[in-house]
Amino acid sequence: MEHRASLSVTTLSIYVALTDAGKIIGKQGRTARSLRTIMSAVGMKRQQRYALNIEGNNGSSPTRLSHASRTETPQR
Repeated sequence: MEHRASLSVTTLSIYVALTDAGKIIGKQGRTARSLRTIMSAVGMKRQQRYALNIEGNNGSSPTRLSHASRTETPQR
């Protein structure tokens, strides 16, 4: 797991073995979507945008398995 923060967005990258990727993403992306929903709730509370990347690692180089979903900062 790795995170990168900037002024506008914090990106959380999760690295998993390709054989375990389905367990993290879930059926039709439900698990990944749930993780992003939680990050969205935290983002609204903290007024910060968050992104989640799920990347498979086959031993050489990571492969992006799921695209980042960004949480919008609430407008007041």
